[in-house]
Amino acid sequence: MLISTLLSASPALADRCSGDYFFAPNVPGRMKAAVNPNNMAKNYYKLGKKESATYDAGLQKLLDIIIRQPYLNPPVGAELKGTLRSWDIQGCDAPCLGQPVHGLGTLYFMEMLRASKGWVGPTIETSNTLDIEINNLETASGTRLFPDNLTDSQGRQFLVPLQPDGAVDGISVYKDRGKGLARLVFSRGNRPWSVPLSRREYVLAQIRRMEQQIAAMPAATNSPAADSLRKWRQEQPRRRAESEQLYRQMKKQNPSLAETIRDGHRKMETEMERMYQQEAEKESARGGAPEGLQTMLGRRLAEHRRVLAAMPDAEQAAQAVYLANDDPYGVDLVPPGQSSYGQPLVVINPAYFDKSLPRSAMQIITVQSGFLFFDDQLPEDSCLLVNPGSILLRKTLRETPWHQFMKLLAP
Repeated sequence: MLISTLLSASPALADRCSGDYFFAPNVPGRMKAAVNPNNMAKNYYKLGKKESATYDAGLQKLLDIIIRQPYLNPPVGAELKGTLRSWDIQGCDAPCLGQPVHGLGTLYFMEMLRASKGWVGPTIETSNTLDIEINNLETASGTRLFPDNLTDSQGRQFLVPLQPDGAVDGISVYKDRGKGLARLVFSRGNRPWSVPLSRREYVLAQIRRMEQQIAAMPAATNSPAADSLRKWRQEQPRRRAESEQLYRQMKKQNPSLAETIRDGHRKMETEMERMYQQEAEKESARGGAPEGLQTMLGRRLAEHRRVLAAMPDAEQAAQAVYLANDDPYGVDLVPPGQSSYGQPLVVINPAYFDKSLPRSAMQIITVQSGFLFFDDQLPEDSCLLVNPGSILLRKTLRETPWHQFMKLLAP
């Protein structure tokens, strides 16, 4: 009823959003969401058969809370498919021992479409997705600000914590509007999922990355153009020998083509020699090359080392708050005592997990989707208002008894 009402109220919007097809909001789709009892828990985590079965049973209970609701049986206007399974942990090589079993899956609300010639079926791909993760502290703690090669001394990613913004079924919604994400987090006890990243750890991580980058670079030079000319001339005998060999081979097959190729090689040699010579002369006239990347990184590295050496102990221990520095060599941190702006940084807190519990126990669960699916007020021209898959996902987010997830967590 909800789907029919919204679509009939916006026929022009539905036509625009459905592309080359028509939405089929009243056609029931199939339920194809399931738990995949794979061998990850047994082979990767080295759990026993009984404990592996216990974990998979927990995944099924979790999934059932979502998919056993009346409005999804069947899912009218969409096909609901997806898989929930145990999964590996980044940075934990097999066999991964001593870690709670990580689980994940995605539910796809595939909108039903109708072609002009009568075909009806689900779309091939969709952005109507609901992501579920179990025992992943990073997903609960925030979103990554930096690439994978910038971590603290324990290998933990730098994260920007999400901010609470509303609630569904009494569960807080955490949003990152910059990345278009919103999450529900279900946790046990009062232990924090994350801890602040210190300013010292931030600066040390930047120093480590710059040292690695410089070490991977070729030796610095202030005359790269002259070096290129010198290398070109040094390799000239090899190029001429290869050209002559090709000429002799082609001469036997096609004499005319052989002459053409040799003339082309000679012209290229002359032109490249002239180009390299001109660049070397320009460089010499300037008094050398401009500051290269290696030199710039060296200056930035030296500045970070200087800042860290001069940083008082209390400041080193304070939380790092990221803010891009106008000085290309400066440290990208908010000055001490000015944390009213910038992005506070955190890292995961491994102490959150209770080591006395079985590794199959669910200790933290996150549910994620695009933040617009959580919003009650959407623009009048939003396709989420007329796409039957989007409507069903929005209904799922609002009407699932999310508080029941708390019963799945270890006591």
